[in-house]
Amino acid sequence: DEDGCPDEIPVMIGCTTELRGVWFQDGGARISESEREPLERAARALKSYPEVRVEVSGHADSSGSPARNLAISRARAEAVRAFLVERGVAPDRIETRAAGAEEPVASNDTPEGRRDNRRAEFKVLAR
Repeated sequence: DEDGCPDEIPVMIGCTTELRGVWFQDGGARISESEREPLERAARALKSYPEVRVEVSGHADSSGSPARNLAISRARAEAVRAFLVERGVAPDRIETRAAGAEEPVASNDTPEGRRDNRRAEFKVLAR
């Protein structure tokens, strides 16, 4: 596809992928029922490749202060990590990173863009 990264976990070291369908409510880090399926798939994939380590980055829109956005994005990354660990992924295989509002994928000028920016992403670190 257009990101230049392979879609198979074992060969995508260094590539980042958005957890499609995993968006967070404004100001929150709770994973809702409707957003669990992409994370369930990610957990199954990670359990299938136990040699793979990932970084989960949490992101925010620009509506809060930089400090608040950093804290929210950290909480989002930690929520995803906790979800994966609860499903059997070893905690030492998951690093977290807070990006705040510094890495938008859409304009923060619209509600849709802000929603798209309140997200989590995976980066495969090693296998």
